[in-house]
Amino acid sequence: MRAWVTRCLTTAAVAGALLGSVTVGAQASTQGPAAESGRCKGFVEVERHELRNSFHSLIGTVVLYWNGTYQMNCVATFKSAAYGVATPTSAYVCTKTGGKEVCSIDKGSFRYLAETHPLKSPGCVRWGGSVTGIDGFKVEVNKPYGHC
Repeated sequence: MRAWVTRCLTTAAVAGALLGSVTVGAQASTQGPAAESGRCKGFVEVERHELRNSFHSLIGTVVLYWNGTYQMNCVATFKSAAYGVATPTSAYVCTKTGGKEVCSIDKGSFRYLAETHPLKSPGCVRWGGSVTGIDGFKVEVNKPYGHC
């Protein structure tokens, strides 16, 4: 009986360790190389939106960042699906200045992420992004003006 309990506890510990490492790996892939060295470096995360397909699988994450010192926003779309494979990916952030809408947009076929250039935005912003999987289906989010 004691040997059986020891084996069960050992198996549970190994399974827990494996599950923990799988979770860490998944988090690393959604952030990618830009988390440390991208255009949004030094900015603070304000809001994020997960991009999920019709099967509720995570395809990517769109993140809005803010730098209060310079009153600038930046948006990054991190791929989760087709990670490392170039597929259409986009990120954008817009603000109104002098009655005109000004936007910073990054779109193209990217392997890991799309990331805007920082945009001077002391007022409200609208933002979003998209990821197209290797199956050709596009998942996107378009947030209305807010964060004023």
